[in-house]
Amino acid sequence: MLALLNQYLVASEYLNSGGLGNINSKLYALTTSTPTAFHDVTSGNNIVIATSCVGPRCTGTTTSSGYNAGIAYDQVTGLGSLDVYAFVAAWYPGGPLSRSSPNLAVSANPSSLTTAGTTALTATVTNPNGNAPTGTVTFASGTTVLGVVTLSTAGGSATGALRITGSAAGIALGANTITAVYQGDSANNQATATVLLTVVGLSSVTPSITALTNAASYRQSYAPGMVLSIYGSNLALSTSLAGSAPLPTSLDNISVEISGIAAPLYYVSPTQLNVQVPYETPPAGTAAVVVSNNGQTASASIQMAPAAPGIFTDASGAIIPASTVSRGGTATVYLTGAGALQPVVATGATPVSGTTPVPTQTVLVT
Repeated sequence: MLALLNQYLVASEYLNSGGLGNINSKLYALTTSTPTAFHDVTSGNNIVIATSCVGPRCTGTTTSSGYNAGIAYDQVTGLGSLDVYAFVAAWYPGGPLSRSSPNLAVSANPSSLTTAGTTALTATVTNPNGNAPTGTVTFASGTTVLGVVTLSTAGGSATGALRITGSAAGIALGANTITAVYQGDSANNQATATVLLTVVGLSSVTPSITALTNAASYRQSYAPGMVLSIYGSNLALSTSLAGSAPLPTSLDNISVEISGIAAPLYYVSPTQLNVQVPYETPPAGTAAVVVSNNGQTASASIQMAPAAPGIFTDASGAIIPASTVSRGGTATVYLTGAGALQPVVATGATPVSGTTPVPTQTVLVT
């Protein structure tokens, strides 16, 4: 009967898992709150009459031992027998544990890829009441399960990510609706969300490079550490921006190598890539630039120099952030292509905290 009670309490979400502990105090409380849970035995006894005998002789002396039945608990029948339905239903009269309806968001990054590319499916479960969601999320395409991930909780939200390829079972060329199902837990209900994932054939993403320039001056001059703009077609399937430093060397299945060294990416789009020329690139001679879009490549070459300064301006050509400065004031100029720096700055990274790197070559401002 207690096994049935355990099963009922878990299935009805009064408990997260089975286990009742010592139930005596609850039993006695039920005799007052829900006496119908017991079939109380109130009459009869278990008294035994004994006559004292020693060997063949009996003295005729009799004694009695035992108890009489009575209302509620007694030492003859205890609390009586159970009305199991009433007993189980009365265990938690207040109703099942309340659960919240969480918010589920799902994304694919990138949302477009080829059969040779990969994407990260990410589910984020947020509870508006602050109950940190736990459990698992199942990702599926139609009836095909792509994978099940366990959520990692931080604060009032939890995330789970699954990386798949464009050739995974259940994924077809064209638009695919990916469904994420959060299974819920003791404090959160189940939730479902979808995202669209587009897969294209390799033949449609062959990249082509038409121009390479200094990202600030648009001149065809190149130096180690410089921001390089690459123009062309099919350079990427989508538009994406690196969120923070250190910069990634792969973004939405796009990568660039310069002189065989992975170049950090600032920005990718179908017609333009902004990348950093690695500081490790030799400051003289020809450097090969190879763009890879989901495994399909295009290449070009640039002529390196120790420095190739370019100043960033706005659309009208004015220096940013301010094109004028008062006498005695300080003008701020953002530039790229200064070449080697001291202290050294790692490729794709920001300067070490507390340092102000300066060009190792002579600087003249006119």
